[in-house]
Amino acid sequence: MVNFKDNNEFEEFSGNAFFSGKNLTFVGFVILMVCIAFAVKPEAGSEFNNLFLIAPVIGFFFLFGYQMNYFLVSGSKIIIKNHYWWWRNIEYDLKDIQGVYIEERYKESKSLHINFKESNSRSFPAGSLRFENWQGLMQKFSSLGIATEKEF
Repeated sequence: MVNFKDNNEFEEFSGNAFFSGKNLTFVGFVILMVCIAFAVKPEAGSEFNNLFLIAPVIGFFFLFGYQMNYFLVSGSKIIIKNHYWWWRNIEYDLKDIQGVYIEERYKESKSLHINFKESNSRSFPAGSLRFENWQGLMQKFSSLGIATEKEF
């Protein structure tokens, strides 16, 4: 349980981000780029060639970071946070949510798909969550009276 400034108790639904497939791929890619940087001998006038290795690392950071969300749920709010993007902090009131379900897309992490009462929806990929985390999250939503995948 996590307490925030408005005295709501939030239950955290987050897997082990360090050992997730997305994170291991990202760390492996960074290690590969570092090895390439040390293996390439700079020629005269090309000292800045290694800077070009930073661009793919930054690209992978945003590509994999997009899929590393986790969720904090209280009796009145859901907060979507991200393991990589520490600045990401999206809040929704549960009273605005019509229903939720787990969405599985090809070559992407499972996502929490939220349907709002205003007829719009959003999807939040969560690559670190495991089966137990998803199951607990869906049970939490059911206990709060929010329709889940089985109730649509």
